[in-house]
Amino acid sequence: MWDSKALLVLVEPERSSEARIRLAADLADRFDCTLIGLASGTAKAADELRVAEERFHTVSRKAAPIREWRSFIAPPAEARLGEARAADLLILGWNRRTAAGPPAEFRKFRLRKLLGQAGRPILLVPDGLGVLDASRILVAWSDTQAARRAITAALPLLRLAQQVQLVDALNGVEDGVSRRSLSDITRYLLRHDVPAEEMHSTQPNGLTPGHILRIAQRLGADLIVSGVDGASGCRAVALENQVNPARHFKECWLLSR
Repeated sequence: MWDSKALLVLVEPERSSEARIRLAADLADRFDCTLIGLASGTAKAADELRVAEERFHTVSRKAAPIREWRSFIAPPAEARLGEARAADLLILGWNRRTAAGPPAEFRKFRLRKLLGQAGRPILLVPDGLGVLDASRILVAWSDTQAARRAITAALPLLRLAQQVQLVDALNGVEDGVSRRSLSDITRYLLRHDVPAEEMHSTQPNGLTPGHILRIAQRLGADLIVSGVDGASGCRAVALENQVNPARHFKECWLLSR
């Protein structure tokens, strides 16, 4: 059972959000959480908001019997992100073909700023992905407060995984200090009944998003857990600028600041 009790999923009127709603409803069912749907738009988009609400209830009704709906006419994106106060995890979509990041209204925000505005961990879900298996998870570790918060937020999923691999994403080829940091967090997770194992990077300057995605794909992991902490935070979250746009992605990213 999730230590927290409510998940908030961003819903658009387009059919492309249906898979994300299914994924969020499945998580709510697996962890006995309330599922909150959220949409917003201009006054001219009132009909679209009604379509989004209908889609949310239709798609999630069977898996998530405990639901709430929230919609707003034209508040700024910052105010809508404030609705994350009602939940423990905010679930957003990002385009799996272009790696363009969260929906258009949020793209002006860097992930770091978006996380700061939300004040909650965020699960970024590729468009079209309707199931998060999370039997294999990659933790892109950096010895920061943000990474520790991300791991705390992900603990319920980490406990259910069959395999959890941790790699130091920030420090590259590890020295004694970074090796001890990675070993400490691995032992911490083992004490919390997480099947955690260490991986050691051979990249001299830390891991780029491409490195981390390739590691996840090699492991068969569909969830990457990472922190975002200031300028020195894990570089793997700079998706909108650094990921190869020609590829298709199926990995979700659970991020915290």
